[in-house]
Order: sequence, then C-alpha cells, then structure tokens
Amino acid sequence: MQLVDLNNDAILDIVVAGNGNWVMFLANDGVGRYDKVDSIQLSANVRCFALGDLGGDLDLDLVVGTSCDTFYVLQNQGGWSFQIDTAISYSSFEPVWDVKIADIDQDSDKDLVYTLRGNIHVMRNYGAGDFGAIRKYAPTYSEDLSLADYDGDGDVDIAVASTYSDNFAILKNDADTTFMTPVGYSISRPQDIEAVELNGDIYPDLIVVNEGNAHTYFNNGDATFTLDSTYSMYDAYPRSIVADDFDDDGWADIAAGQGDGSVAIFMNNGDSTFQSAVVYDRARDHIRSIESHDFDKDGDPDLLMTCADGFAVTFFENDGSGTFINVYDYAAGESTYDVCLADFDNDDDTDVGVVNNPGQNISLLFNRYEIITDVPEIGDRAGLPANFWLAQNYPNPFNPGTTIEYDLPRRSHVTLAVYNILGREVRLLVNESQSAGPQSVYWDGRDEAGKIAASGVYLYHLKADDTIEARKMILLK
Repeated sequence: MQLVDLNNDAILDIVVAGNGNWVMFLANDGVGRYDKVDSIQLSANVRCFALGDLGGDLDLDLVVGTSCDTFYVLQNQGGWSFQIDTAISYSSFEPVWDVKIADIDQDSDKDLVYTLRGNIHVMRNYGAGDFGAIRKYAPTYSEDLSLADYDGDGDVDIAVASTYSDNFAILKNDADTTFMTPVGYSISRPQDIEAVELNGDIYPDLIVVNEGNAHTYFNNGDATFTLDSTYSMYDAYPRSIVADDFDDDGWADIAAGQGDGSVAIFMNNGDSTFQSAVVYDRARDHIRSIESHDFDKDGDPDLLMTCADGFAVTFFENDGSGTFINVYDYAAGESTYDVCLADFDNDDDTDVGVVNNPGQNISLLFNRYEIITDVPEIGDRAGLPANFWLAQNYPNPFNPGTTIEYDLPRRSHVTLAVYNILGREVRLLVNESQSAGPQSVYWDGRDEAGKIAASGVYLYHLKADDTIEARKMILLK
C-alpha cells in the first residue's frame, strides 16, 4: 500500500496491491473519503510493487512483481489510466521477491532493480520509459533489497539479504548500471536488512536480523562492512525492524517486531553500542511490519505494528525515555499485513492505512488523539505549542518523498531548506511568515531544478526567528 498523488490534484490517493492478482486505485476526496476508481487484473498474485516516474512526464508509473515469475511495468497515461507497457515472463515459476525504483546511472531517469531466483536484475531506463536489456547479477539467492550510497561516491549501491543462502551481499555501482562483483557476508538466514546511520560518520551502516539476533555492521566508508556487535533477542523470530531515536539522545535505537508477537527494543548507549533488549510481550502473534512515528505529537516516536494473527493493529506509546508505557489495540480487518502512514483526512495528524491480507481490502484508522486528550486552556494561546520543535522526518529512510513537521509557539518568519552532506543547498522548502501552531511540509526528493536528488544523507535545516534546528535524513532509491 502506498500513498501518492496520482491525478495531480495535490491530494494524496491510495494504491493497493492485494493478496490476489489485482492492483486497486482509490481517489481521495480531500477529507479522508476514498472511492475505487480503477483496478487492474494481472496473471499472478502480486508479491511486491513500487511507484515512480518512469516516463519523465511527472506522472507516477507502477512496477509489479508477482508470485509466479512475471514482472510488469504499467505506464500512467494521465490521471487514473494505466496501461501494461511491459510484461516480462520467466520460466522459473519463482516469485519476484523485491522491486525498487532508483536512478542507478544518474541520468535523471528512473531505472529498475528487482530480485528473482538467485539473481538481481537491473533494467536501465534510456528515457521516456524505454528500458534496455536486463543485466543480471548473482550474489546467490537474492531476496530483500536495500539501496543506498554505501561508498559515498554519489551513486546508488545495492545491499541484498539472501535468507536461503545464509548471507547478505553488497554490490558497488560503477555509475552506469554496471555493478562490481558482489561481496558477501556470511550470516545464518537473514530476515531483514536496513540501511541506518549508526555511528555518526554519515555513511549508511546496516542492521541485519536473523533467527534470535540483531547484528550491527559498520560501514568502513568504502561499502565494505565490519560486524560490530550481535544482540540477542532470546530466541524470538524477528520479522521486521525499524530504527529511530526513541530517547531523544541523538543516536538511533532499534525496535524489532518478532514472530511470537513480542517487540524487542535495543537502546543506543550513545557510542553506537546497544543495551540488551527490553522485550514487550503485548503485541499479537506474528508481527508483519513495524513503524515508528510521533503519533501523539509529544516529541518522541511511538511504535505501530501489524500482526498476521488477529483483527487489529497495535500501538505502543513512548514516554520520551524509550520506555513504552501504554499499549492499545485498534480494530482492523483480518490478518493485517502492510501499513502506510499519512494524513488521510488533512487534519495535520498522522493516520494509519492497513492492507488486510485474505480479505483483499484496506482499513483506514483516523488519528483522534488530540480530540480525546487535549483539554483547551483559557486564553488566546489555548492549544498552541510551548516551544519550537523540529520532528524527525517520516518515513526515514524514504523514497521518493518524505514529510517534515515542526511546531511554532508564535508567528515567525520561517526558512526550511534541505542540504547535502557537502553543505550545498538542494531545495528551499519554506521561506515565509507562518502562524503559530503545528506545521507540515512534504519534500518530493527533487532539487530546485526539479531533478530527482541522488540517494544519500541529507540535512534539513529550520530557522524560525532566532531559533535554528537541524536533523539528518536518508534518501534511498
């Protein structure tokens, strides 16, 4: 499930790929009501999908990998009209495990990367969605992809987890969609791999989880990695991980959702080492996905999980120190699977969209936290923030866009800009006087010229009157 503006009306719509052989498009009327406007039937069940402007016409196109060796490219004809442009079939009867859209060769056209039957497939876009021959790389049995500029040279490299080959591999980009020989790292049955900056040196590091453990691998600055530490999850079976600063000390912490329904929290000691896991057993069985976000706007990230068993999503409230004090279940459909966070009803609160696996439908959960908990004060400043506050962008890492939120305790002249790691301004997002209260800005991942920014670490810098704050974010393609 992804939230995008498909018909260019400045309102975010929904694209859902379900457990069957269909893709569904839902139009937003601007207040959180959605109508089905189209659906496309494919030859096999949808396994994975991604959205991006493949044709260079500012319309978002769709690529879909299926459970039975077929890979589709669907071109957006404008608005809600999609046409199957390419259907590549293989004879392996293997699933397309993962698919990513990224500018591999830095020509401003979006290229394709996907995994199938032990190979990474790369398709170069020569412009207007005209794809060249498929290049195949075989780092053993390839599944989950994580794309980032691992060697700091400005182009997109590949990390791939190979569960059935007991390793993960790094493929360095030669800047023309040619990748060097994969460098493998042995690890038993990795389940998830995430690029996260852990040790303060700007190069993306890796968190890899497998049966019962979370492993941190530090980037040496050249896309080679050194295993730093292994942290036990007490024989639980991790399914999904997320990194965020749960205790507001400036260092990324780790949360892992596990197969037995528990959640393991690893707090960073402030030196890129982590404490032993604190395990919460409240979630339902078989966590499928875990997301972090400040849902209650108190300045610290909370956790939200979807679970394969049960009819609910589970919310963990952070008390600000990285301790999760209140846990709530919210009713959804059967076997909640994938999740999307966004402001569906345009009320400046982050809502939750959930794909329900067997029912081939979605559930929308609208955030009403402020309505329930806020008690207005008497006076002209009722409900206004007490301090300036700049939130961590979400999602992070992100592709193609991300949301930046901040609070203003009084009317201020605000500038909000994005910078690359060399200190050069990439995009000026805000330069105006704004009223007191919560504010939200969306960055579409493009520079001032409208070109798609390269993957890597960026800074977003907020100046409001005499107050200056900045945070880091990671663009992955």
